Amino acid sequence: MGEGNRRKQAILSACPNCIYCGGNTLATTVEHMPPRMMFAGKQRPPGLEFAACKGCNHGISHADLVASLMSRFTFGHATPQDELDMKKLVSAVHNNVPGIHEELNQISAAKAEAALALVPREFDPGGALNIGPFVNRYLQAFSLKLGSALHYEFSKHILPPDGAVSARWFSNHDAFTGAFPHWALEYLQPPKTLRQGKVVLSEQFEYSWRQAEDAPRLMLFASFRKAFCVLAFTSLIKEDMPPVTEEMNVVSPIELGELLRN
Repeated sequence: MGEGNRRKQAILSACPNCIYCGGNTLATTVEHMPPRMMFAGKQRPPGLEFAACKGCNHGISHADLVASLMSRFTFGHATPQDELDMKKLVSAVHNNVPGIHEELNQISAAKAEAALALVPREFDPGGALNIGPFVNRYLQAFSLKLGSALHYEFSKHILPPDGAVSARWFSNHDAFTGAFPHWALEYLQPPKTLRQGKVVLSEQFEYSWRQAEDAPRLMLFASFRKAFCVLAFTSLIKEDMPPVTEEMNVVSPIELGELLRN
């Protein structure tokens, strides 16, 4: 048995049921969350691997694809590997996710200029995101799933059927316009990332959390390069979820499982 198979069996032995859809479905696969394609050259150290049923693992593969593409719209100099990854992702999204390619090309010159005027000069303006309904739909699904995964990572417990997750993703443009709640960062634990030996992926991905002092709730956060980030909340009881905005819809694990399969 190879190292990959041994690792898979160890994860499934430690958590026999799917972490996403309430804990009542047998897990038959191991999912990497975030997926390998989000990292340069698909080079991803071990960690953040979760037991999942086949439906939850593969049900929103297109959302993973869109999130991977959008994580490349960042600031700074692109390496040859970045350019190669971008070319492959653009082609994959164009072929597999109808509407995204057209939506990303619809931004007008005037809209782009107005958006970039808010970006500080020290940033390369080549990475501003254009947001539309198709992008938002897929990244919202990705964010809810990521929130559930990080809940398990930090609590070591599956979010129960009566629990809930809420999430919203924010673009790099949101960070400069005040749409992102910067106050949330003050309450988070020091960020973590994936690492193996000298390989440290903090420039590509970081994540953190904070547990509420008065209730079994978590605040969760993840950032992908300087492209976008995700803010999520989980609660063991859906009715106890703190007030959230309309953009942060609250779903139960059962509802999340249905979303991932559709």
